[in-house]
This record gives sequence, C-alpha cells and structure tokens, in this order.
Amino acid sequence: MAFSPDGQRIVTGSSDQTARVWGAASGLELCTLKGPTALIWSVAFSPDGQRIVTGSWDQTARVWEAAGGRNLLILKGHSDQVRSVTFSPDGQRIVTGSSDHTAKVWEAASGRPLLTLKEHSAPILTAAFSPDGQRIVTGSGDQTAKVWEAASGRQLLTLSGHSAAIGAVAFSPDGQRIVTGSDDQTAKVWEAASGRELLTLKGHSGWIGSVTFSPDGQRIVTGSVDQTAKVWEAARAEQFAAWQEEERASAEYLAGLKRERTAEQERQRIARVGDEGAIKQWLILAPIALATGQSSEDGLDVEQIEGEGGLRAKAGKRPIIGSGELTWQKVALDNYVIDFNVIQGHRTTYSVAYAVCYIRSEAEQHGLRMLVGSDDTAKVYLNWKQIHQYPFQRWLVEDEDVVPDIALKKGLNLLVFKVVNGVFDWKGSIRFTDAQGNPVKGIKVTLDPEEKDLQRSFE
Repeated sequence: MAFSPDGQRIVTGSSDQTARVWGAASGLELCTLKGPTALIWSVAFSPDGQRIVTGSWDQTARVWEAAGGRNLLILKGHSDQVRSVTFSPDGQRIVTGSSDHTAKVWEAASGRPLLTLKEHSAPILTAAFSPDGQRIVTGSGDQTAKVWEAASGRQLLTLSGHSAAIGAVAFSPDGQRIVTGSDDQTAKVWEAASGRELLTLKGHSGWIGSVTFSPDGQRIVTGSVDQTAKVWEAARAEQFAAWQEEERASAEYLAGLKRERTAEQERQRIARVGDEGAIKQWLILAPIALATGQSSEDGLDVEQIEGEGGLRAKAGKRPIIGSGELTWQKVALDNYVIDFNVIQGHRTTYSVAYAVCYIRSEAEQHGLRMLVGSDDTAKVYLNWKQIHQYPFQRWLVEDEDVVPDIALKKGLNLLVFKVVNGVFDWKGSIRFTDAQGNPVKGIKVTLDPEEKDLQRSFE
C-alpha cells in the first residue's frame, strides 16, 4: 500500500487482482483499478499524485489515472512476476523489479522501455530511486543489493553482507545512506557512495519486509513478519566506531553461545530420531490449488476434500478432486518438518496440502501435548475431531503452538494435518509429548495399518 504525496488518499494492492484507492480521512473507496490477471504485489503514487503504478504477478506493470482509475499504460517486457514498482522523484520514469532477475526503467509518459538492469542472479524483490533520481538500488533473492546509474543502467556498487534474500531497500532523504531489510532477520545501513557497511540492526525474529528512513533521516523503521515494527536511531558517523567495537565484543560472546546451542540442538536431534511423537512419516496429497482470488486464510475454511477430518489415506490411492486427480504419496523425513515445496520439487503458491498418518497406541493415553508449527495457515484433526487451527499467514517455527489435554485411544488413531500456503515457504510440523514435555511412550506411527484395524478404526 502507499499514501498519495498529499496524504489524502491511500492505494492498496491485493491478491484479488485489483488495486483500490481510498479516502485517507474517511476510509471510503474512491475507485477500483481492474485489469491485472494475477495478484498485485506492489503499488506507488507518482510524485504529483495524479498517477498510480501497480506491479502484478501477471508479468506486467500498469499505470493508472489516480482520480478515476482509468488504465493509461501497460508495461510489458518482463518474463516473470513484477514484484516492485516506483516512480522516479521527477515522475518521468518508473522502475520495476521482477522475478525474472531483472529490473527495468520505463518512460512514465509513454511506457517505452529505457533500460534493463541485468546483473542479479535471483528474483529482484524491491527497487527504489535515490532522492535526486540519479541512482537506483535493487534488492534480490541472491542476498545482495546493487546500486545503478539511473541514466545509463551502469552498475555502480554491490552491497554484500546479508545471508538471505533482501526484500526491502530505501535511500536516506539526503541520498548518502541506504537501508536494506532481509530474510536473515537483520537490516543493514550502507554508505551509498562507497557501499561500505555501516551498521547491522539486530532484534527481529523474522523476515524484514519493509524499511524506510524518517523524513529528517535520523530514524529508521523496519517491519517484520515477527509481528513487530521497530524504530532505530540512524547513527551519526562518530557513533559508528564505538558501536562496531561493541558489536565485535558481542559477536564473540554470541559465537560462544551459538556453539553451546548447536551442541544442544544436535543432542535434541539425536534424541528425536527414535521419538515416535515427532511425526516423521506421512501420506501427503498436494498441491490442491485454491480458487482464483482465494487467500490462504479463506482456503483453510473450505473443505477441498469432503469430510477432510476423516481422510482414509492410502499410498498410491488417487482421489478425484474437482476436475483433477492427485496421488497419496509416502514421505519419510529425516527430522519432523515437512517441506511441501521440496517434496514436490518446485515452489507452489496458494495451494492446500493434506498430510495423514496413523498412530497406534498400546493403551489409552490422556493429558498429552501436541506441538504444531506451520507456514502458513493450518488445521489438525485427531480421530475426526478438529483439535487445532491457526488462521493467519506466518513463517514456520517448530513447536510454536501448544495444544494441551490431547487423548489417544487404544489401537489406531487417525491424524490429519492440513496446511494452506500463500506465497514463499510451505511447511508444517507436529510433535506429541507428555504433559511434562517428555517423549510419549507406547506409540508407533504407521502408514500401512492392517485393513481390519483400519476398518475397525473408521467404524
């Protein structure tokens, strides 16, 4: 979303394939921008507030009349999703960043392509002009940001230092600094002229998807999927040396803690190899595409397979779903985190996965705990009863949700795990413990129960 330069309007882009303009004071919808055939990922007003540019996953950007919503131009030339759009400060150019690994500069009045910026080796997730319009900074899934000469497209700098994709970039108001936000849970401040790293902003526990400077350049705000925004002091040059020394000492201390934590994690991993409560075997059915325009939150509430809480899954069985047919696939995991994208061999968006297993218990058990992680929304059914739901998009954290007072009956128990993906990662995990957090005794996970036990269980 973006405010108009005068602050009186807001434009929003949505997975329903529209952008909408709203009165900022009233909240009333002023107009709807219709035309893209896929979700709209990025929006921006022109500096004079008279035009809007949108970027869509249909591989196009579009320019609109802000007052009435009339489509003025369609910018075609990318071969993959358009992830970032913005006007130059004088409103005469537009830069677009795309999953095709390029950014393009366009003449805003005519839609004529002027330049293609080609040096990234992964999708370009974000792009911004400098305040004087002479430079462009791009952030990419290749873990770098690059600075370009806006007139010629010549690469000036590569900003290397992040350990994951860079999804947000911004210049300071004076053009002397750049801030980047990354999936490595940090933001970094760079000297725009030299590319020297000045500061690392640490404190978020999730992907940082938005960064910007305050108008006076003295503060930075970062927004993260950890459900927080943070405001930081954008330090003066004389503060850097002292802070860097503090960071060096802190890094040494943290390195010691990391070694201890890694050793403990390895001990836990070894312990879980034989823990039947950490579910590592599943029958998986995926991907089931969501309806057009349907969000992952909406998809969670719809039964893609009727009676989903009691799915009688069997390896090789091919249920008919709508007009398509999928196969239940046996999956055995090294740990207990299911990565549905890895299982399929490619990234999938806006889709549903069902994971089913059978837990055989030697006796009735009560007061157990179920620990669930998911990316994104998820439901869990145990013996046809829904016992857990997480209805929002998020990144997976193992064991994040704790469901108490779980009961297993003697014999066969049916576990159904539904995970609905929006974009990016698509993962899930389930682990059972006793009330004190110890492994559950007397249980065994199977994907091939005897037919008589299976029939008895479903009866």
